[in-house]
Amino acid sequence: MKPWILVALLAAALTGCESTEGLVADSPVTNQIQLTGTYYPLSEVDQAPVAVKQTPPSFPSKMRKAGIDGKAIVVLIVNEKGLPEQVQVEQATHELFAKAAIDAIRQWQFKPATKGGQPVAVRLEIPMEFRRDNELP
Repeated sequence: MKPWILVALLAAALTGCESTEGLVADSPVTNQIQLTGTYYPLSEVDQAPVAVKQTPPSFPSKMRKAGIDGKAIVVLIVNEKGLPEQVQVEQATHELFAKAAIDAIRQWQFKPATKGGQPVAVRLEIPMEFRRDNELP
């Protein structure tokens, strides 16, 4: 076989192959959280908010292909109506996990926190873990 044919066959075989080299590089996320408006810290409410609708985060496909699990810590305000506001990631093992966590939590709904029998806005911190072995088939 001629050498140029071998090179052409090898190039054709590799066409469309996706490299995971750039995906396995660490890309941790650390943010300084800045929330605005009036809200209570969790320690100052009588009743903590309760999640009544939890949309699970989507595992980032690029991270799954690379065989990488991850974590994210999300900080948000649960308002008086039980809706998430100002959803931010404080820490994540990779920016793709941060985005997936934010996208999921923005869809959550809560029974709001109460203080003195009245619904109030509260700061909440939610850790999320992304593990391939926990995924549904």
